[in-house]
This record gives sequence, C-alpha cells and structure tokens, in this order.
Amino acid sequence: MCGDGLRLTTYHSCDDKNTDPNDGCSAGCQTETGYDCIHTNPTDDRDTCTEICGDGLRITAHHACDDKNLINADGCTDLCEIELGYEC
Repeated sequence: MCGDGLRLTTYHSCDDKNTDPNDGCSAGCQTETGYDCIHTNPTDDRDTCTEICGDGLRITAHHACDDKNLINADGCTDLCEIELGYEC
C-alpha cells in the first residue's frame, strides 16, 4: 500500500510514509524528477528523499544553484551553493 512507509512491491520506487506530492516521492510512490529516495533509518520504515545536486534542476530553495555538474570554482559548488564572487 502506497503511503504506509513500506516498499514491499516492485511497483513502488519509494515510500516516504505519506501521499503528499512534490516532496520527492509522489502520491503514487514513484520517485519524482530531481530527487533521490533511499531508506536510511533502520528504526523507521519510510524512505528519505533529497533533492539531487548537479542534475541542473533547482526544485526547492534548499539549493542556491545547480549548474548541472559537481565542479567547484565555476560559480556553483558541488553542494549547490553559490561561490563567492558569482550570482545566479
């Protein structure tokens, strides 16, 4: 069942224990574009979804920039932070 925090079927690529859209895992338990969802906590069944840095998509304000690479000294760091002397 989607939204219960358990990814038991091959039809679900993620399950973050809710059916809220736009949080990385869709209401249909599919990983949303620009996110990576993994199971990180052994005491909690839900997947954790985080925005991908370096894919060229800036979905939330969590990333100040995303220049589609993980190269530093080009204006946007490998952590998707704006480097000193640059603007995005």
